[in-house]
Amino acid sequence: MERKPRGSDKEKHARFRELYIEYAMRDWNTYNDMLKAVMADAGFTLNDNTGIIYKARQILTKNWPEIQQEISKKLNFGAIIATETLLELCKDAKQESVRLKAATELLNKAGFQEATRLEVTQRPLEEMSEADIDNKIRELLDKEEAAGGITIVHPESKTINPESETVNATTEDSEEV
Repeated sequence: MERKPRGSDKEKHARFRELYIEYAMRDWNTYNDMLKAVMADAGFTLNDNTGIIYKARQILTKNWPEIQQEISKKLNFGAIIATETLLELCKDAKQESVRLKAATELLNKAGFQEATRLEVTQRPLEEMSEADIDNKIRELLDKEEAAGGITIVHPESKTINPESETVNATTEDSEEV
């Protein structure tokens, strides 16, 4: 298949980049078939199959940064269109399930995670003794303190601040804040 060259090398290389991106989205028997079609449609002369594939790979290597940049632009533009479509569905869809699914997809793409369920299986507070409640509070505070949270001093306890080695104690005379 012989095609006459048209345009300058610069124009043919620009056309090659455009066609490579466009043709890459199509189904081809082989990658070489795609390269041959891109070269032919870009205006390069096809003397023999081996030579044209070699030339196509040279052009591809030379133009790869521009091709990657163009693909990135197209993907970013596609992401913008997809986001706008999801926003429209959130607002305008007639079915609540469609609006909910679109909202969920938007939140997922934004990095929010689905809520997880936390089941609390403990006795109601009314059924717990005062000692059990105090123990549960201490357990929760210990977990918070271990995680770097603040320390709350229980009215009947004394704590030592390891940094200043001062003793904090509360008495019945102390004011509530």
